[in-house]
Amino acid sequence: MMRFVPSRFVPSRLAPPPLGAKFTFGGVSVVSCTWRGAAAPQEDRQRVHERVHEAIASFEEVNEIIRLLTMHLGPNAVLVNAEIHVVDGLNTDQIEELIERITHAIREQMPEANQVFIELRPPRQPGPE
Repeated sequence: MMRFVPSRFVPSRLAPPPLGAKFTFGGVSVVSCTWRGAAAPQEDRQRVHERVHEAIASFEEVNEIIRLLTMHLGPNAVLVNAEIHVVDGLNTDQIEELIERITHAIREQMPEANQVFIELRPPRQPGPE
C-alpha cells in the first residue's frame, strides 16, 4: 500500500518546494533539494545561447544548427542540447571526432556547460508555402 504524507508544503506553480520538503512514498522518504540561487537573467541566458551557437558554427563541417537548447541547472551548471546537420561524406570516425571537438569547444567557451549532448539530424526540409 502506498501512503503519501505531505509536509506543510503546498505545491505551487509559482515557487519550488522549500529546501528540505519531505515526502513519504511506501515507507521511502524523499527530500527535495532545490537550487536557491537567483535565476539567470534573460540577457545572461541569451548570451549563453549565443556563445554555444558561435562555438558550434565555427566548425566548417557543420552545415546547419537545427535546434539549440540550453538549460541552467544551477549557478555553475548548464545543460546543452544541439541538433546539427553536418556535411555529407564524413565517416563514423570523423563524425565521432567532430562531436568530441564541438563538445570541447563548447566547454572551452563555457566551463559551466557540464552536460553537452550533440545530435545529428538530416537537413531541415522546407515546409509548404
